[in-house]
Amino acid sequence: MWHTLTSSMQTLVVLIFIISHATAHDFHKSLEAKALRANFWWRRHTVSTHCTWPEITCNKEQGVVKIHVNCKGFCFINDRCGMKWLEFYYFPNLKVLFIDNCSLGGIIPEKIRNLPQLEYLDISYNNFNGILPSQIGSLKNLLALYLSQNGFTGPISSRFGHLNRLKMLTLAKNRINSSIPQCISKLKDVEPLDLSCNDLVAVVPPNLRKLSRLFHLDISSNQLSGVILPSELTRCFALEYLDLSSNNLVGERPNFSNIPSLVFLNLSENHLTEQLKNNSSTRRVLNEGYQQRFQILFYFDIFLFIMVGYVFLVVVYICYHHHKAKKKKIQPEVNRHGDMGSILNYDGRIAYKDFKKATEDFDLKYCIGTGGYGSVYEAKLPNGKTFALKKLHRYEVEQPTFDRSFRNEVLVLTNLRHKNIMKLYGFCFHKKCNFLVYECMENGSLFCALRDVEAVKVDWIMRVNILKEVADALAYMHHDCNPPIIHRDILSNNILLNS
Repeated sequence: MWHTLTSSMQTLVVLIFIISHATAHDFHKSLEAKALRANFWWRRHTVSTHCTWPEITCNKEQGVVKIHVNCKGFCFINDRCGMKWLEFYYFPNLKVLFIDNCSLGGIIPEKIRNLPQLEYLDISYNNFNGILPSQIGSLKNLLALYLSQNGFTGPISSRFGHLNRLKMLTLAKNRINSSIPQCISKLKDVEPLDLSCNDLVAVVPPNLRKLSRLFHLDISSNQLSGVILPSELTRCFALEYLDLSSNNLVGERPNFSNIPSLVFLNLSENHLTEQLKNNSSTRRVLNEGYQQRFQILFYFDIFLFIMVGYVFLVVVYICYHHHKAKKKKIQPEVNRHGDMGSILNYDGRIAYKDFKKATEDFDLKYCIGTGGYGSVYEAKLPNGKTFALKKLHRYEVEQPTFDRSFRNEVLVLTNLRHKNIMKLYGFCFHKKCNFLVYECMENGSLFCALRDVEAVKVDWIMRVNILKEVADALAYMHHDCNPPIIHRDILSNNILLNS
């Protein structure tokens, strides 16, 4: 009995814990939603759950992990719009806070230290002012900090050195008026460090050499003074970009050749001098930007561009001549067996051989009709297309005026464009024979269709339609051609039927 009672008590305790945890979780969610609605950023969202707002991202437990304010002007019509109205202690799971370019003002509240999980903080391009809050140093999980383009003043707090995980730090374009603190050297994982456009004074601290992962350092446009010692930065083996311009640095121009990764170096608008090799007592003032190794890379890029262009032209030249040779090689085959689409492509020099082969030297078995001026042959070319050849009689060719009349006929026929007039594809003007190349009408002539055996296939409606189409073609030749064309030989044998 005692064992049963103990088990029941344990179960009851577990249930009470689960219920209390769920109740606390729901209560915490309601506090987050209340804190968000209290700020005028989200005045448009009044009904829906806060995790569905486009500016808010929640985790599986419906806790807010990301806030990205998209201002676009709606935030500035009420005083209750800014960081001071955001109750940070209601957001223990928040990892990302982006409120950049919103024209917000005032100071950063000390309550920002109540964001223990915060990893990314971007409040750049606003109008925040006051002393840079030391409470930011309490955000030990911070990976990126963007505070540029504001009005922060005062020194950089030594508590910034507690940001051991920080990889990106940007404090540019503020009014920070102190020296670069020693605590910066503790940020050993920082990669880009931008302190430009402030009022920083004193010398470039030698402890910057401890930043072994630093690849971008910009401390230009400040009031730094003293002598630059290259040894202060030679241990920054990853350094690629270094801008010390627009300061009050003095002394001889240092040699940074010991930093092999350095690509960009700007020392302009300082008071540096350079020792000339031919006169140890002569010095000249350097007022120009110096870019170490950059010139070498620049000329190398030009050389590489020229070489790539040269290779490209050579390849184009080779491809052009290869294509030209290949085209020249296959051109006769294309001309011989290509589409009969142009009279210019089929003159007697080539067409005669093709059609002679297709009709087996104009064998009678390919003859499909004979008229007063010549015989008609059916010729099927290797490309599968079938044509009708009107081969002129020999005695016609021997007439003295044949040459001129034949050419005139070809010229006239090529200008005819009518659906009921056979299309002339080409011609052959050869010393052995001359013929015209027409499209082939597979159903033969009207004369054959009207013979007793075939007459049943041509009913009266079809006959009337044939007469209409013949009349339409004659009207075209009489009235639409210039000069008009008179056929003078309208017979049923000369009227051909297609499918």
